[in-house]
Amino acid sequence: MDDREVLSNYLDIIRSDAFLKYEKRLAARAISNLKKSQKSDEVSLVKTIINSFGSLPSFSNKKFGISTRSIFIHDQKSRVIFNSYYDNNPCELGDVIFIISVVLDGKKCFEKFTITQFKNAKSTNNIKWSGIDQKQLYLLSRFPCFRGKKGIIPKKDCFLPNYSGCLGSYGFLYNKGDFAFVSATSLDSFLRGRQDLKGEDLYKLSITAKDFPWPYFYLTSSDAKKIIEMANLFIDISYPLPNLFGNHHYAADIYDFSHKYLTLGIGESTLMEYGSENPQAKRFLDNLIQNLYELGKKKKAKLMKNFAKRYFVGNHPNEDGRRAEAYPDIENNGIGIVHTIINLGNSRPE
Repeated sequence: MDDREVLSNYLDIIRSDAFLKYEKRLAARAISNLKKSQKSDEVSLVKTIINSFGSLPSFSNKKFGISTRSIFIHDQKSRVIFNSYYDNNPCELGDVIFIISVVLDGKKCFEKFTITQFKNAKSTNNIKWSGIDQKQLYLLSRFPCFRGKKGIIPKKDCFLPNYSGCLGSYGFLYNKGDFAFVSATSLDSFLRGRQDLKGEDLYKLSITAKDFPWPYFYLTSSDAKKIIEMANLFIDISYPLPNLFGNHHYAADIYDFSHKYLTLGIGESTLMEYGSENPQAKRFLDNLIQNLYELGKKKKAKLMKNFAKRYFVGNHPNEDGRRAEAYPDIENNGIGIVHTIINLGNSRPE
């Protein structure tokens, strides 16, 4: 199957009833579980999101399979160090890494990811998110050279371009069991040094946040082949192509996030046949998941190892259920990973 057929089939799939049902169920499950956990602390709410995404049953038919798995790694807070005008103390990288991959015949065709920090609203009436860590925002919006200090983050100098502007991001939880998603670059330019965000600011961010959808996403599948033919022409003249799946910096709620995430509209491209991709970010993510695998061997944690194998192999069969990993807390902190695989032309669930 050539690239035109891959994209054409992908367009048919994401418009199908089966795909839309999975997308809606993913959002509904997260909202339902968050509503039940409204009085929990921020860390518990993040765990709820991770568990909600990872516990949805896989779907498969003769055309495609889709599955989402998640893992929360306790006592592995994602601390990194880097130089900034704030200080040189370790800083948290993020709460959750969202990864989305498109696989064909056991080989990844497309992949994106974003590193997300969640913040919980302090009030149920006048919604407000206080104490946004400016150093962490500096990291997630600029990505200076950093090095892992604690956890599974690679303990070597990491130089990551942020071509999409959405390699780093924030999720703002609010009292109705929902969250809004904003890229770190958009948030940084909006706050301009402030540490608080108000509920009404989300509407302003929805207008000012960078949002670059690529037109082909809204066309019919038959038009995809024409777009690829145009892409080949652009490549011949060394014209820089935009991201074929769109580049969304804002999602108003979980339903909006679920749609944009599952259709590869959110995050930094690590694999992309056409358009920009980020090999440095790809190596970083590969190293991080490899560290997860090594941690799994050390802890004799089968779920960790299988989660990592699934990431690398693409169609590794799941043997241990669908819920996030759990260990007794050494610290009441950690980092979570959510990984969705869309398997084209393979009905076996991941």
